[in-house]
Amino acid sequence: MKRIILTALVICINNIVFSQWIVQNSTTNNSLTDIQFIDNNIGFSSGASGTVLKTANGGQTWQLLQSNTSVSLNSVYGLDLNNIYIGKLSLRTTTNGNSFFEIGGLDLLGGVKEICFFDSSNGIILNSNGILKTNNEATSWQYANIYPSQNAPLGQLWVNDFQFTDLNIGYAYGGLSSQNYGEIFKTTDGGNNWVDINLSTSYISAMNFIDSTIGYYFTYNSGLSSIYKTIDGGNNWNLINDNINQYIADMVFIDQLIGYTVSLDGNIDKTIDGGITWTNSYSTNGISLSSIEKTPNNSLYAIGNNGLILKNEELVLSTNDETLSEHANFYPNPATDILHIDFNYNLNSIATIQLYNIYGQLIINKTTQNKITGLNTKQLQKGIFFLQVTLDNKVYNEKIILK
Repeated sequence: MKRIILTALVICINNIVFSQWIVQNSTTNNSLTDIQFIDNNIGFSSGASGTVLKTANGGQTWQLLQSNTSVSLNSVYGLDLNNIYIGKLSLRTTTNGNSFFEIGGLDLLGGVKEICFFDSSNGIILNSNGILKTNNEATSWQYANIYPSQNAPLGQLWVNDFQFTDLNIGYAYGGLSSQNYGEIFKTTDGGNNWVDINLSTSYISAMNFIDSTIGYYFTYNSGLSSIYKTIDGGNNWNLINDNINQYIADMVFIDQLIGYTVSLDGNIDKTIDGGITWTNSYSTNGISLSSIEKTPNNSLYAIGNNGLILKNEELVLSTNDETLSEHANFYPNPATDILHIDFNYNLNSIATIQLYNIYGQLIINKTTQNKITGLNTKQLQKGIFFLQVTLDNKVYNEKIILK
């Protein structure tokens, strides 16, 4: 996950955002391993047998590009619709948005694991030997200063992925699963120099920073995954949950509370409490998932085997500055069997009352012109729900807890 975060985080207190996952027409049955979006519409994906895909309309359609290689690809990175890089055994590029050619002059022991370009001149790639940088449009490359810990197995650098949170600060991570070893490196000068900031007793399978200081990573050991969090740029890490019984291949956080993971088991899980608890958001019924990507407007894309691309379509429940409690009493909250809604005045028009779960699924939908009404919640699962009332062309939302 090598996206560069250049936009500020926005917390919208007047909107409640839900989502559902929609299968996209990827035009391929080959397994996909990497995905990257440069804005809300333009994105790229790569995978098995030299597969490279491009979309210019937010995933409505995907174009299969001419990679001119049959090698299964590890990484794709696009600067715009025409200038795209792909990598595995070699680094390849296109300047016309379709036909790729190989870039020579690279020491690529172990191939290309990950690619990131800041602009047309400056880029970084990761391979088994280390991290290489260019500042002249990939015509020449130099190794960055990065050295493994003395505890590293075989004294080698085991780094599998990286992410830059701005033009200077980046994090690289990985490890060796067979040795129960993990490591995280950090750069503050655009990738020229890297320092070891964390040693783990377990392989680090996924990492995501929402800004330059707040980040999460997953480890995997003996069939269980654990999630850790830092709020000081990786200097200190706190264990959040150590009992997740699947391999987390990738993750992305919208903010400090809302995050998503994809797993080799084919599950997309969601947290709304910063990783403490996770619930299933989507299941592929066994099709492995490899990567998840977030666009600037928080649309999500997940990819995996058999050419699977899933898009998270957002449903936003807009509200006014006024809350529902200013117009009605709703009780009890937490509710058990019946949720009562008592409007503060006799209604002159019909009110629409809807109850949504945390995934945006409409659970109850009714209309009324009665001053007092009730919703039967006896058969609903315990947890957080959102009550939406539309009255006199205004929409009001409140959080409801069922116990």
